[in-house]
Amino acid sequence: IYGMFIAIVLPGAKKNKNIAIVAGIAIALSLLFYYVPFFSFISGGFAAIISAIIAAIAGAGLLPLSDEEETANA
Repeated sequence: IYGMFIAIVLPGAKKNKNIAIVAGIAIALSLLFYYVPFFSFISGGFAAIISAIIAAIAGAGLLPLSDEEETANA
């Protein structure tokens, strides 16, 4: 199942570096939840959800689309 998610993200990340940055943020957060003992009470599924949500919010706030990208994606 992880391969399916990689197959979804990888083509977009090749075209747009912002997608790769957001995916990297999500990976870093996921590793943080896994290796930091303070977060041991959070299950793996919730850690993945929280990581994805925080990475998406960070990407939307730090890497906004330009007007040209918005019209191209519409």
